[in-house]
Amino acid sequence: MASAGECRVVVEDLRVTSETVNIPVRIMDAEKIGSCDLILTFNPSSFIVTDITAGDFDTTIWNLETANSGQVRIGGFQTTSDGLDGEVLVATIVFERVGGDSTPINIQVKTLKDATPACNPIPYTIENGRLFTGGSDYIGSRGYGDLPISTHSINTTEVTRRIPLIEAGREASVIFRDMVISMITILTEEDLRDIALSLQEFDGKPPVTSTPDAIPYAYFEIEADGLNTADVKAGISFRVPQSWIYENKIDAQTITLNQYNGGWISLPTVRIDDDDEFITFKSETSEFSYFVITGERMESTGQVESSTEIDRSNTVTSRPTPMTGEAGATPAQPASLSWSYVLLAVIGTILVCGAIFLAISRRRR
Repeated sequence: MASAGECRVVVEDLRVTSETVNIPVRIMDAEKIGSCDLILTFNPSSFIVTDITAGDFDTTIWNLETANSGQVRIGGFQTTSDGLDGEVLVATIVFERVGGDSTPINIQVKTLKDATPACNPIPYTIENGRLFTGGSDYIGSRGYGDLPISTHSINTTEVTRRIPLIEAGREASVIFRDMVISMITILTEEDLRDIALSLQEFDGKPPVTSTPDAIPYAYFEIEADGLNTADVKAGISFRVPQSWIYENKIDAQTITLNQYNGGWISLPTVRIDDDDEFITFKSETSEFSYFVITGERMESTGQVESSTEIDRSNTVTSRPTPMTGEAGATPAQPASLSWSYVLLAVIGTILVCGAIFLAISRRRR
């Protein structure tokens, strides 16, 4: 995001639904812009530039000589009017699709100066964009393809709630009805007074943001005037219709709240309630900005049987051969002898032998 005093040179992301598309090139947060000189590059195997129309500058010039090789140059300057402020349209570029599914549009700033006699350079940041059709070049490995995507239709555009007092250590809750966001809670370590909490929902992607990787359900922005530099812990509860999840084949476990900070950052999101119409989730953040609720499509999964099996014909199992009796009969086990019987037998034998020996000796006498 741009720092204080910086403007932003922006080309937005845009999904292409026809053979030609108009892409605006803008300077946002401008202050007394006097002149600019921009070079835009793109992939000419996917899209080519067929025309450019002027924007807000008194005079706008462009060069299409290198358009077929993927580059155009646009210049604008003030001649009789004052410098331009706020949102400035530099030019609108007409692209025609000739091949692939997507192209990045990258900006190079050669000159950006104010309208003073000194023609001072103006600090800036660049937000590059891209064109895409929803094909595989855009979706990467997520598998969305060109399946239709239904985005939440916004009924209420903007609502502001005023909070007279937020006491330190006590959570303040603000409830929103008939909106994607059902409740915002704020917890801070210091007393805050006269807070204006604004929630604005968008029908599509805000121009200053990029396209999220997952499927968007709703975009919105939260602002809080009066927080100043206070450290806050905010909870955002939001509802997603069961019908949207079903129609878009969304895996409910992947539904996430994402916050924009130069790019979309996923926030920890927990599922807190279900009913017949909605699933309610909650996320936490320490600052407010642009947000988008996203989900990912369910991937078809199945149990894959292993292609490796044991060749049981090569497995040999040994078993003992019966010694007697019928085939398969269990051989008789030898009887176990007790050592006490053996000892008695030995003693008996000795006694018998002794008796015989005595009898023979007496006869000889």
